[in-house]
Amino acid sequence: MIRNIIFDMGGVLMDWNPAKLLEQRNVSGEDHDIMMRELFHETEWIAVDHGVMSEQQAVDSVCARLPQRLKPVAEDIILNWWKTPFDDMPGMEELIHSLKKNGYMIYLLSNASLRQAEYFDRLPASECFSGRITSAEVRMLKPQADIYALCLETFGLAAEECVFIDDSSMNVHAAQMAGYSGIVYHGDTEMLIEKLRGLGVRI
Repeated sequence: MIRNIIFDMGGVLMDWNPAKLLEQRNVSGEDHDIMMRELFHETEWIAVDHGVMSEQQAVDSVCARLPQRLKPVAEDIILNWWKTPFDDMPGMEELIHSLKKNGYMIYLLSNASLRQAEYFDRLPASECFSGRITSAEVRMLKPQADIYALCLETFGLAAEECVFIDDSSMNVHAAQMAGYSGIVYHGDTEMLIEKLRGLGVRI
């Protein structure tokens, strides 16, 4: 029986959209392509989420590859992106409140930087969460098996009583290998609700 619902953050609770961050800073054309490649598709962002690189180290490393005109933009995004208003995924706040009302325990398991603590209360239905694990705080990343084991150990959960929801099929597969039920979320909350009901979850 499912008793615990464990959510990823970016792409599940909030709309994580690097292109929008660039658009908000008037970065377009060739500069947009450069920033997508050098900032979001290189290793520094993951290293910050892993807790093995500071934000300033990431700024220095990324900016070393960028033309001068883009260095201030990269620095601003790395240091301040989390201050930018972000959109909730449609219907997610209502879903979490319904799950909580029906007696389920709600947790967060997210690849995110240490900054997450500073914007966690802006996430939909954040008051419903009984606990959270952030990759940078524990220096583990999904889909590493250790972080799923740590989640169970930290909150005293049984894997067979948990369902994990993530927008990454790789992360969901790793959770399933750890004994969780898993659902890949593609942005369709109504479909997610149907899949949860298929696991016997009351909504």
